[in-house]
Amino acid sequence: MSQLLNLPCVDHWNVFICILKYIKGSLEKDLLYGHNNHIRIICYSDTDRAGSPSDRRSTFGYCVSIGDNLTYWKSKKQNVVARSSVEAKCKAMASATCSLFGLNSYLNNCNLEKPIK
Repeated sequence: MSQLLNLPCVDHWNVFICILKYIKGSLEKDLLYGHNNHIRIICYSDTDRAGSPSDRRSTFGYCVSIGDNLTYWKSKKQNVVARSSVEAKCKAMASATCSLFGLNSYLNNCNLEKPIK
């Protein structure tokens, strides 16, 4: 929806109303996180090269799990047009890696029994 703010039309408004109705109807739902014996960090990333038909920019996304619990995810359109699928994937992996370093630093500063490696 944020990509459509410059030139919104009636169809965009109808989709926005549907999203708000969904959120209103799901306020009582919760995310359940289970207890794990491990705190292994797992990250998956993917990208589509030139997936946006309007400007040919790639969209990338990644999700991060600690143990079996999904804790962070992101999806974003890349700022520049990638010249190859390898370039698009490298940019996606670089963004995911930066987030992992930040998460690792945060977890190492928490009061955990042992540092995460």
